[in-house]
Amino acid sequence: MDGRGIILTILILDTNIIEFLNNPFPTDSRTIKASEIFQSICDGKYEGILIPPVLLEIYYRLSQSDNETYANAFIKSILSMPHITAIGITKDIGMFAGKLYYKYNIVAKQANSSLGHKDVPGGIDCLIAATQNFINNSIVCTHDRHISNMTEVQSDFLGIPT
Repeated sequence: MDGRGIILTILILDTNIIEFLNNPFPTDSRTIKASEIFQSICDGKYEGILIPPVLLEIYYRLSQSDNETYANAFIKSILSMPHITAIGITKDIGMFAGKLYYKYNIVAKQANSSLGHKDVPGGIDCLIAATQNFINNSIVCTHDRHISNMTEVQSDFLGIPT
């Protein structure tokens, strides 16, 4: 809730949204949209939530392409933005993520043996989706079809189709 008593939408941020901020092509539509999303968070229009596995992915990917010093600085800059909070994963979130992982990886693959690795959500995708189910007035902010195709999750890239 903001200072005027208005309930803010909470954005559970996926790794790709943060990666778009680090894109060397600033005219890419996804980079522009990610910048707008983060500006809206900083302006207090939304609250942004990060979970530890997203921080892990960002650190890992930036350390590979840039270096660890840059990865640390980039993550610190994101976490120091107003209206962005890192939260822990509860046992309920972990258990629900396990159910999603089972449903979309084991059951789906058994039903359709042609599904490849790229067609199913990974464990971190399931943790992000599960987090949204336990935070009122939240959506997953993603450009990832693995998450947006899950029926249990509400997700959006705020206007850009996934």
